[in-house]
Amino acid sequence: MDVTSGPLLSVLMCVYNGERHVEAAIESVLNQTYTDFEFIILDDGSTDTTPDILARFAARDDRIRLLKNETNKGVPASSTIGFRAASGTYVARMDADDVMHEMRFEKQMAFLAKHPEVGLLGTDTFTTDQDLKLFGTVKYPRSSGMLKWLLYFYMTLHHPTCVMRAEVVQKVGYYREKFRIGSDFDLFNRMRFHTEFAMVPEPLYYYRHWGGNISMQSTLALEKSFVMSLTEAISTLLGRSISEEQAAAFRNLGRRLTGFGFPETPEAVQDAVALAIEVFEKFGAQQPLSRKERWEIRHHLALIHVQRSEYILPQSPKLARSLAWKAIQYSPFIVVTVLGKMSRRLVRRLTKTGDKLPD
Repeated sequence: MDVTSGPLLSVLMCVYNGERHVEAAIESVLNQTYTDFEFIILDDGSTDTTPDILARFAARDDRIRLLKNETNKGVPASSTIGFRAASGTYVARMDADDVMHEMRFEKQMAFLAKHPEVGLLGTDTFTTDQDLKLFGTVKYPRSSGMLKWLLYFYMTLHHPTCVMRAEVVQKVGYYREKFRIGSDFDLFNRMRFHTEFAMVPEPLYYYRHWGGNISMQSTLALEKSFVMSLTEAISTLLGRSISEEQAAAFRNLGRRLTGFGFPETPEAVQDAVALAIEVFEKFGAQQPLSRKERWEIRHHLALIHVQRSEYILPQSPKLARSLAWKAIQYSPFIVVTVLGKMSRRLVRRLTKTGDKLPD
C-alpha cells in the first residue's frame, strides 16, 4: 500500500470472466460526480473477453490502472493485491456485476470528511434482477455500535458498498485466503475494534441477483465460512476458545427459525443464550456505546430471548418461561413488541379463516 501520493480515494474492483456485466459496472464508476480517484481493476485470470473490455476502457480513461493475475487466485488474494497497490487513503470496493448510483462517492467522501474516526462506511442497497429491474431495498443498521454488535449474528454491511480506510485494513492483515468465500465478513470482524463503522442512510448501490453471484452459488460454504470466522471473533473477544458448534448455535440466535443443520435442543438454546449474554458484557466493556446504542442492543438481546422462548416452548415450557422473563428484564419495552406481533398474527389468522375481530 502506497499512500504517499495520488488521490484521496482508490476504487478497487476484482473481476473474473465478467464479460456479461463488467462494462456497466465500469461505466457506473467512471460516471461518478466525485471524479478525483484512481480506479484499480484486477483481472483475476479471466479466460473470456474480459481482458479486451478492460483494455478498451483503460485506453479511454487514465484513471484506470489495470492489474492482472496470470492464474485465478480468488477474491481474498486478489483483493489483498489490489489493496497493496492502492495509493488512496481510502479504498472503495466495487463488484464487477453490479452498478452504483452516480453520487455514491460524493456522498461517502463528504461523510468521511466530517467523521475522520470512521474507517468502514457502507450504504443501503437496491436489489435488482439480472436486468437491473428493482425489486427491493436493503437497509442496514445506522450506528457504529449496532453495526458491530449485529455483525456477531449476520452481515451488517454490504461489502461492495463500503469505503475503507486503507491503513486499518493493512493493520488487521488484509483479506485472508483461508476464507475463499466470506472473506469480507472475516475482514469486518477483525476491523471491529480498530475503527468506527458507519452507514450512509440511503441506497447508493444496485446489487444484481443472478446465477453468477459467488454468494448465490455457495450458500452452505458461505455459512461454514461465517461460522469459522465467528468462532475466532468470539474467542478473541472472550479471551478463551469456543467451538464451531457453539459459534453455530450462537449465530442461529440471529435467525427467527433454525437452519443449516444446527439443531436447537433446550440445552443448546440455553448455552447459546448464555454465550450471547457473555459476549454482550465483553463487547460493552470494549466498545464505547451511546445510551441509545446500549438500549438497542439490550432490546435485541430481549428479542433473542423471546424468539427462542417461542421456539422452545413445546420442548421445555420451564425454559421458555425463564427466557421470556429474562427478555423483560433486558428490555421492558419488549412486551410492546410481543403484543404487537401477537395482534398482527391474530389479524392474519382471522383474515385467513374469515372470522370477525372480537368487539
